[in-house]
Amino acid sequence: MSNEKMKRAAVRANGILSKSVLLFLFLIPIIYILQATGVSHNSMEELVAVTVLILVLSVVPGIFNKLSYNEELIANITLLSMEILLMMLSMNPHAELSIIYVVVPVVSLIYCNQKITQRISLLSYMGMMGVCAYRAFVIEESGTGLYSDEVIYLTLLKFTVEFGAVAVIVSYGAGFFEGMILEKGDTAVRESGLAVSDQDQTGKRENSLQESVYDVQGMFCGIEKDMQAMIKGKNKFFEMEIDPHLPVKLAGAKEEIRKALAGICSDLLMYHSEAAVKMFVTYDSGIIPKKNQNITLIIKISGYTDITAVTANKAALGYYLSQKVIEQLKGSFEDLSNSEEAVFRICLLQRVEDERTIAYRKEQQLQELRQIQNEAAGQGRHALFHHQIKALVVDDNKESCKLIDAILSSMGVEVVCADNGASAIELLETQEYQLVFMDQMMPEKSGLETVKELRYQEDEYYQKLPIILMTINTKEEAKKEYGEAGFTDCISKPINVNEVKSSLQKWIKDDYPLTYAEYKKMQEMENEQ
Repeated sequence: MSNEKMKRAAVRANGILSKSVLLFLFLIPIIYILQATGVSHNSMEELVAVTVLILVLSVVPGIFNKLSYNEELIANITLLSMEILLMMLSMNPHAELSIIYVVVPVVSLIYCNQKITQRISLLSYMGMMGVCAYRAFVIEESGTGLYSDEVIYLTLLKFTVEFGAVAVIVSYGAGFFEGMILEKGDTAVRESGLAVSDQDQTGKRENSLQESVYDVQGMFCGIEKDMQAMIKGKNKFFEMEIDPHLPVKLAGAKEEIRKALAGICSDLLMYHSEAAVKMFVTYDSGIIPKKNQNITLIIKISGYTDITAVTANKAALGYYLSQKVIEQLKGSFEDLSNSEEAVFRICLLQRVEDERTIAYRKEQQLQELRQIQNEAAGQGRHALFHHQIKALVVDDNKESCKLIDAILSSMGVEVVCADNGASAIELLETQEYQLVFMDQMMPEKSGLETVKELRYQEDEYYQKLPIILMTINTKEEAKKEYGEAGFTDCISKPINVNEVKSSLQKWIKDDYPLTYAEYKKMQEMENEQ
């Protein structure tokens, strides 16, 4: 699976199907019930053998999904297990073969991979022919067979024609879905600046890369969260270290840099059963960064996977494309790998937009936090509202939670914190809140997934609840997308004290909160004007 989107589709499909196969465990009690009621007549040895086989085939896909890094192997094992279990079901003389044997080929469409679908279709056909012959020639001897010697060949021909038609349809469908994914992948590559024009071929590369100002800490922490989500549940580790002396904000091709670094890290994590990858971000410290000055951003990525060997077989596409992106960004890519460790050093020229260092900003936030806490302790909480306001803060960053807690508490608001979307939903089901501050990038459930799940609830409470997104992307087009997704408003990260206070005053009235429905109506009126 060479395309990164194909890998992600396979990971998602393997997770779903490896859990779905566990449903076959319900066959075990059914078998014993049929035996006890006299519907089935099998010896105890046969029952034990069938029980063990069902148990193994139902559990093995899940074990492989947890331990293996080869997604295609997991797919083959999962589908093969399903196929064998369905073959066992079809041993029943009253089972309908033409229905049972199209199940697995149809299920394989979830992988959006024509190769996998064609392979499992062939195996399903062979299994169907074998079971059909077994039912005609073996079971027939006991007088319980479904097909006689006279009609078996016509039955095999009928099944072959029917199954052939189904196989062609599912194969075409898998190819169609695979083409859509690959086309999206090609579009992403073109958007990353890999597409070249006719001028590029003559040596004049067209600069289509969009430069933007980005928060250094926010961008690299976003990469870390993506990698942690990808390796969740597997014996793999990812560690990020950022030089605290780096400037807070830089200007450069943010999206291209992020895609390039994520591509290298994901391949390092993908092509080894037990991966440990570390990224260290720093800069050429020979100068003191000043606003509008160019500095060299240095990213060192190390791991225990030899992806250069995999690249030779054109499998590590992410690594290959990342090199191309870095070259187009006019950066340097050094392979410092040795016999024991893969090491890559990437250098990119970026412009300083905010010369404050990450360490200095953190200290500023801590001082603001102490000041707020001191004011609250010395003067008491001064509520701005006629009734008690409860706010829920959802963020896996403990420092952000503490800062928002201190800000809101100083204004007389009762604060409860949650570190992921799933926990937030549970809290909202048991308690009533007037306002929610929610991070976008979180483990288990992202902010976008959480807000959609909340807005889809029928209860009017979930429709009216103001939900404020905390994000590093506060551009106007992004804000529009957040609003369409269900967020009431958004504020920037890292957290700004004044923004939090303004949001509270904006969305909480003196007597009741400004509801989500009222907000949408207000927007519509503004658009009409």
